[in-house]
Amino acid sequence: MAKEIILNINQSTTINAIVNKLIYDDDIDDITIKLSYEPGHFLKGEIFTVINAYIKHLESKKVICRFELLQNPCYSINYIARINFFKNINYPFVEDFNRHNSEGSLVEISEFNSKNMYDVVTRISYILSTVSDIDKDTINCVNYCLGELVANVEMHSKSNSNGLIYAQYFRNNILKIFIVDNGIGFYESFAENDEFNHLSEEDLLKKSLEEKFKSKNGGGQGYGLFHTKEFINLSEGILSINTCGKTLLSNKDYLSVINSNYWQGSIISLKFKTNCNVDYSQVFSANNDFYQPKIDLQELMEEYNNTNNEKLW
Repeated sequence: MAKEIILNINQSTTINAIVNKLIYDDDIDDITIKLSYEPGHFLKGEIFTVINAYIKHLESKKVICRFELLQNPCYSINYIARINFFKNINYPFVEDFNRHNSEGSLVEISEFNSKNMYDVVTRISYILSTVSDIDKDTINCVNYCLGELVANVEMHSKSNSNGLIYAQYFRNNILKIFIVDNGIGFYESFAENDEFNHLSEEDLLKKSLEEKFKSKNGGGQGYGLFHTKEFINLSEGILSINTCGKTLLSNKDYLSVINSNYWQGSIISLKFKTNCNVDYSQVFSANNDFYQPKIDLQELMEEYNNTNNEKLW
């Protein structure tokens, strides 16, 4: 059976809106993805990281996947070419721009596995090392948290395709990082542990940020997401986890799980301020208290989706 997906993307398009368009059906053996976009506006790299991951998922299922641009390329789409989206999906996009060295500003959409995952983490840490006035503690925290997150994908996702990571530094002192996998998702991974399989998806996602909360198989001590949450709180950032039809949003003032469109694995995003120096000892000696809501959820989601679209590359 053949299917067609049409994606209309503009600067306000969210990951959830894109995921809503994707098709998961074991009877489909041929999918054509057609893309249109809004010229003259910044297009978010995370959107294309998710599309890239979906195409990798289809390929792992031996589905024939075709991709089409519905309009002639313009400046807006050049950034998407620069972060290697077209290269990754083997689409013959003709680049009419000069590629400058990305070190210190972005990490293109990159596949990772057990052989190269820490190399990718090092590249992201290098971005921070080029930012003025950032201290070593903050870089060490990011290096540790990212190492834990990519290791979790490798150990627990059970994906038939590699994980993907993308990072972009913005000139308003914001770093955004996205880690996407096509695995079994948080709920199935943690529910393998008999101690947790009675929990709802919402409760399990919230507990995944608690200290020593871990899945039954694959090793690990249950500190990675907990310490990541603590770092995000101290750096005035936002942590988002999209998995199994739910999205968790967390910052220093808020923790909530909302319904979202179904993604078969997990989409983890970190957005934080690089000009907030973080005390390493505070992250790694934090207690287990959760924070009470102090802001409106809509405000948090708008902040999460907002991007400064200055020239980036």
